[in-house]
Amino acid sequence: MLSHDRINWYAHGGLLQSNNDQDMSSTKTLNFYYEPCGAGYGSGRYDYPCVACERGTFKPIEGTFNCLSCLNDTYQSMSAQLSCNKCPLRTVSNPRSKSYFDCMCTPGFYYLGGDVNQPCAPCIDGAICDEYNMTIPKALPGFWHTKADPFNYVACFPSVACPGGGFDQCALGYNNLSRVCGECERGYYKWQNACRQCTEGAWYKLLLAVFGLAVITIIFFGISSTKVTHLSSISIAFGFWQILSIFSSFDVQWPVTISDSLTAASLANFNIDFLSPQCVFPEMTFVSKWILITCVPFYFLFAFIVLYLLGLLRAFIVNRTGKYVTLKYKRFKMEEDLSLFRFVSERFHYGSDDSKFKRYRYRLLYALCEFVLILLNMLIWCYNFSLWLIKDGATRRQSRIFLNKIVNSFTALISFLYLFIIQQASQIFVCTRQADMTSTMNASPDIQCSMSDPQWRTMVPLSIIIYVVFGLGYIVMFIVLYLYSKSLFRKENAIKNQIAEMEKSNQEGEILILEEKLEKVRNSFRNFKMEFKFLITRFKIKFFFWELAITGRKLAIAILNTFLPSMLVLIFGLLIMFLSLLLHMQTVPFKKKFHNLMEYIVLISIVLTLFFGLLFFVDDFPTPQFKSFCTVLAIIVIIVSTVIVCLMSVADFLIRRRKENEFERIRRERIREKFGDLQEQELEIEYRKFFPSVFHNVNKIEDQEEWIVEINPLLESKDDLDVDEWTMIINPLSEIVENTTCDYLELEKNKEIEFVPPFYISDAESENDGEDDPKTLNGIISDIFSMKRVRKNLKLVSVGGKKVVKKMRKKRIQ
Repeated sequence: MLSHDRINWYAHGGLLQSNNDQDMSSTKTLNFYYEPCGAGYGSGRYDYPCVACERGTFKPIEGTFNCLSCLNDTYQSMSAQLSCNKCPLRTVSNPRSKSYFDCMCTPGFYYLGGDVNQPCAPCIDGAICDEYNMTIPKALPGFWHTKADPFNYVACFPSVACPGGGFDQCALGYNNLSRVCGECERGYYKWQNACRQCTEGAWYKLLLAVFGLAVITIIFFGISSTKVTHLSSISIAFGFWQILSIFSSFDVQWPVTISDSLTAASLANFNIDFLSPQCVFPEMTFVSKWILITCVPFYFLFAFIVLYLLGLLRAFIVNRTGKYVTLKYKRFKMEEDLSLFRFVSERFHYGSDDSKFKRYRYRLLYALCEFVLILLNMLIWCYNFSLWLIKDGATRRQSRIFLNKIVNSFTALISFLYLFIIQQASQIFVCTRQADMTSTMNASPDIQCSMSDPQWRTMVPLSIIIYVVFGLGYIVMFIVLYLYSKSLFRKENAIKNQIAEMEKSNQEGEILILEEKLEKVRNSFRNFKMEFKFLITRFKIKFFFWELAITGRKLAIAILNTFLPSMLVLIFGLLIMFLSLLLHMQTVPFKKKFHNLMEYIVLISIVLTLFFGLLFFVDDFPTPQFKSFCTVLAIIVIIVSTVIVCLMSVADFLIRRRKENEFERIRRERIREKFGDLQEQELEIEYRKFFPSVFHNVNKIEDQEEWIVEINPLLESKDDLDVDEWTMIINPLSEIVENTTCDYLELEKNKEIEFVPPFYISDAESENDGEDDPKTLNGIISDIFSMKRVRKNLKLVSVGGKKVVKKMRKKRIQ
């Protein structure tokens, strides 16, 4: 700072005139002193006045220099200050900042509550703070927030629904107005929790669903007329794919090949999202769709009830009007009835010296002829069935058989649908915990898993009903069936004991009454076995309840998948399946060795799949090479096991058919030994004109006829015929044997073919479908993969090879 005299001196060029009169006559030079600018004031030159430091600057000491700018991360909001204030923690500022508000939060932080007067806080989970001075962070991809609650970042499911960024941002196809992008826009529908664009023909899909409901009902009703042994392998394979489909929804980093296989397996769980009802009814909400799908078992129950009522109505009408129909049933065709077979046999017949080309040509043409014969017999069957609908009614016994098969069909269908039913009911409890301690449904994130949400509150009662009826109800049903069967056994034994006592005292009247009671008890037990044939006859008698164990396994995995995170589900699922494997190895519950082996392979495959699932879920491999090795091994296990299960399902049917053909061959040999080759052929030709298969009496000759099974060489046991429907004891084959084929041909001219559909015929399992009685799994494997059989096949190959070598040598010599 300059003194007053110094200022004047500079102003007068270094000379100062005195105002005193005495000094007017002379000029006087005065002395001066230097005073620097103080702290907080600055001046760039000695001849400049000292000025107070502006805001954003400071001067800590006195001196002749300008004020200094505040450095980075500091500010000064007042003038003439000696220092700058440091910005708060986690903030930065530019040089020469003039205000506290010039201090900005660094990336990774934001102003707490969006208030710049609040300190900077770390960025919220689900958000990204990638800019300076952020008051409201942006949502990360896979998260969603709204302007009404900007600091609540909710995880989206699926994550692709939310691209992140500003408020209410949803991906293409997801409704921006819905909470957490949980709903699809118009023109889109949910498929595996993702929104996909509707395609043309949505109405056709819906009609297809209605048609499919009827088709599935008829198919499972047809299953009730089939031997259970043919369906066991299908049931095992179906359960295998259903269990795999559960793990396809986990957040596991599966290789693409495995992921595609598991997604394809989800079809076994009746995933019907592809029907896209939202494309037909755009206003349909998730709650409406969920209720519509959850009630699927009740739709099938209604369909079976309608089918039974239609059957009764048809029988009621036809019993009164069928006698006026004069059309007759047609016989099934045999090879001898078609000239096509004779033409192929005569025109393309080959000898032992003909080439392989001629042999294969003949076999191919003969196979085509057989295919034509099958198609022709199918048309005849359709004609007979159509005629039966308007011609023949039903007896009381047939109506009872019809009801039994309706019940068996529905229980078989529920067994296949069980996992789908439980998963659908559990869907509303599969929720994601959000940062604000609320939970949202994964299937529809706009719905909160809370009774305060009216949509969720609407679905809870129906879900509980499904759990009670199908979850707990299945267990109760098996307990009731067990107690009922025990009571029938006790009644039967008690009546037998009473009859034995009456026989000692020769009370014939009482014996007849007791025998009638005994027959009623046996009829009740027969109906019981037919009604629940699919559930109990696949297993050994002492393990008839094993279907309950399989159902319990499915129920446990479905519940774990609902209430536990994926990691724990994989761990406990691995434990459950391993215990199931041990129990299966110990009990060997199925009747047939083949089915026990197939179940064993399925359980091992699931255990290995869960093990690899744990590895890929943790995804902590020591080296990339080891991860690649595990990936290849997992692909081999899952793909190979899937192929093996499919092949075994097909092989089971073929093996059963081969065994049936073997039984038929043995019967033919017995007839041939007894009656000679020529008569055996004639007998079979005439027999098959009435009975296309010796195992199923799809056709029979008139009502008033009964086969004496004990002397009928074409039948294996009494179970092959429904004895209840025959009243007169006549054996046409006995007539043929006693007389001649010509007599029989004359006899059959006066007889009329009667057509009876399989669902009106009692189909108790025959003796050849009894238990294989495998003791252990080692016994099963040793029987199926017998070393004797391997040696025999090797020997045959060796012999064949020697023959080929001999032929080659002969050709060389020639």
